[in-house]
Amino acid sequence: MQELKLLEKFLRKEIELAQVMTEISEIKEQQLLSTLAHSFSLFENEQTSPETFYFFSKKIVEDEEIVFFPGSFHPWHQGHQECLKQCPIKNVIVMPDQNPEKNFLRPRPLESYLTLLSQDEVKRHYLYPGFLLLSENNPTHRWIRKLRVRQKNILMGDDSFMSILSWINGVELLRMLHHLIVLPRFFLMEDYKLHEDRLRRINPDIKITYLNDHPFKKLSSRSIRPTS
Repeated sequence: MQELKLLEKFLRKEIELAQVMTEISEIKEQQLLSTLAHSFSLFENEQTSPETFYFFSKKIVEDEEIVFFPGSFHPWHQGHQECLKQCPIKNVIVMPDQNPEKNFLRPRPLESYLTLLSQDEVKRHYLYPGFLLLSENNPTHRWIRKLRVRQKNILMGDDSFMSILSWINGVELLRMLHHLIVLPRFFLMEDYKLHEDRLRRINPDIKITYLNDHPFKKLSSRSIRPTS
């Protein structure tokens, strides 16, 4: 696939992002991202493609623990990076999502994908591009339910942790999860423990790991996102 070769050149810094976006049409962009997404074999009817498998630096080992890191990541910042640095599970799949309810100007899906893929910390893990093609809302419980992995683990900031029961079908989601890994942002440990008690009444077996303090707690994509 010629488009993959362009992506490789971009990652080797032989060409600029603008050139990639100019040379790949929107139709080819959708085909490319869809093919890359299917290479993960995370969901039903997805199979690793021989022509795209080599694009990934390492294979996801199915019997090893995997954690999913969902978010808009627009833009990526040091708080996101800290999540990956501190995560005790080393197989992290970053899951960027085009949430139509978030009111900001979105770049083309391929531009979002390549911008994230060029981040050094992301390169050490995996980047799933399938959700970038969606135009409708994509609540977490919907795709978590369809995952083919044995244990369903999520990496998140403490604001997401504290609000998880208010997510669409949050109670159903919590019952499907094995492990929540939480990066500090706004709340205190006593807040976590009170909330943890509520969560364990719904899922007594849920494992919860709190990561260490860090200097990027007040950083958010909204606060640094360009306004035009």
